[in-house]
Amino acid sequence: MKGIIMLKFFVKNEQVNEEIIEIIGQDAKHMQKVLRLEVGEILNITDESRNTYKCSIVEFKDEKVICNILENVEEDNENKINISLFQCLAKFDKMDYIIQKATELGIYDVYPVSSKRVVVKLDEKGKVKKVERWQAISKEAAKQCKRTYIPEIKNVIFLKDICNLVPKYDIILVAYENDKSSLKKVLQEMKQNIQNIGIVIGPEGGFDESEIKLLNQYENVYLVSLGNRILRTETASISLISNILYEFDEI
Repeated sequence: MKGIIMLKFFVKNEQVNEEIIEIIGQDAKHMQKVLRLEVGEILNITDESRNTYKCSIVEFKDEKVICNILENVEEDNENKINISLFQCLAKFDKMDYIIQKATELGIYDVYPVSSKRVVVKLDEKGKVKKVERWQAISKEAAKQCKRTYIPEIKNVIFLKDICNLVPKYDIILVAYENDKSSLKKVLQEMKQNIQNIGIVIGPEGGFDESEIKLLNQYENVYLVSLGNRILRTETASISLISNILYEFDEI
């Protein structure tokens, strides 16, 4: 075996067959051509049902990697609360960074959001390509930090579409620099009844007042402050997720 650190891979349920798991596609190519793994290498493999197996590579065949299941592995790497990130589109590679770090922190899923002050403009083809890229980043981050679940990157939505999703959440927190409500106080008052949280982060130019009014009409939507300093959008998302996890004893 090449190393001490056990590599992590994800497969679909149909790739698990009794005592054998077949790794296919880009993962199989990466294992052979980039990682240059060998027969006998020990891996951790998780399926869509979040079952994790300790496996040994037994064969490389027709661009497949055939693994033998050695034992089931008990893993509990996911947060007890589900956090959805509604992230307004950010410029350059900031979205890549946000999705990577949010995945490492245990985010459940991510909704890329187009709002009035978003600078990034994508056509339909561009949206599809970006979501595919972000999903790949989420998968790689989940592998790196040994998660049992890959956060889903949803299709790009408009900010007004969040209104249709409000009933899914026990609480939605909107990071807003003009509001002074204490995040800690809101969470402490609500935490006993919270399982699903949505967080909304604005773009580089901030929210338009009409957008804040639109979101703030719902009883379970709270505007919260992230402190006295105005944070960059990529900092705000990570800060808010981290503070929520701290308050719920997840970190």
